[in-house]
Parts: sequence; C-alpha cells; structure tokens
Amino acid sequence: MKREFYKLFLIGIIVISISLIVIENFITLHAKVSFTETPSNVSILKSFSIEFSSELSEGILFGEINFLPAENVNASHNYDGEENASTLYINVSEDGNTPVDFCIRGLSNLVNPGGDQIGLANETYSHYNSSNLTHPTTSEIPLAPIYFKSGEDVPLGGINYWRFWLDVPAGQPSGTYTNTVAFKAIEAGENC
Repeated sequence: MKREFYKLFLIGIIVISISLIVIENFITLHAKVSFTETPSNVSILKSFSIEFSSELSEGILFGEINFLPAENVNASHNYDGEENASTLYINVSEDGNTPVDFCIRGLSNLVNPGGDQIGLANETYSHYNSSNLTHPTTSEIPLAPIYFKSGEDVPLGGINYWRFWLDVPAGQPSGTYTNTVAFKAIEAGENC
C-alpha cells in the first residue's frame, strides 16, 4: 500500500507540476501580449487631366483667303460638328478630382516665311461650355501675348468649346502665315 501511495503521490506531484507549468505559460503568454493604437492618414492631391479634340490637335486652320480685306474668317472647324457645333474643344477627364479653368494666349503674331506679319489681335476667339449654332457666340475676344481665362470651373467630364476668327487687312502680302496658340489648364479659381 505504501507503494501505491507513493505512486499516487508522485502522479499527484506530476499532475500539479504540469498544471503549474501550463498555468505559468498561460499567464506569461497573456502578460506578454499588449495592444496599442496608431493613426492612419493619407493626403489626396488635386489632380486633373485634359485632352484636345482631334480637330484642335490639328491646329487652328483658316484655310485659303482669296480676297482682301477679309473679316471674321472662320476657322475650319468652327461649325463642322452636329447641329453646327464647334469641334474645337478640350475635354476634362473624369479621372481627375477637381474642376479646372482654362487659360489661352497667342505666342506671337502670325508670320510668313518672308517675315510679313498679321497682328495677334486680328486672331480672335470665343468659348463656351456647350456648342451649337449660337454657342460659342460671335462675341470675339482678341488673342493676347499673356494668358487670359477662357473657360472657368469646367467640371470633371466637362468640355470647353472654342471658335476662332481671323481678320486680314487689305494689302497683306501673300504667303502662309503661322503662329502658336497656347492653352493651359489650372485648378479652378487659380490665376493664369
């Protein structure tokens, strides 16, 4: 009986030892686990993307003029869209996240290879956010060598349309005249 008592006693000690080891590990595991919080943030920058119509990408084309003086010569794409709409436009992509203002300027007078010039103010434009026979109107704004707003607060997916005209004075020497018109898109409300 003594032997069985020792066996039970030893088994009891083993069970108690294992229990204490399990309890100690359980308490130690929980004591080593801690929780904390941290903030998360992101800054989304304002962005936009624009795209010229294929006609505007070709350039502002006035064609051939046979008789001088010539006033309000239409650019070739002023009225060639559906319902006489202008096909000279810039689209604001829906991929952005902010509306835009457009700015426009002429970089120089129209000049032919011989150096003859047609003044920049003889090239005029009008703009509007839709286009049909009457919009953009014929209220002409002369191009200038500095940027001016030409379409404001154009929303994502919006379009700004332009029409261009040219006045050529009597006695203007013949030749092919060219210049560059620059467009700039900026965040709505900003200065050109």
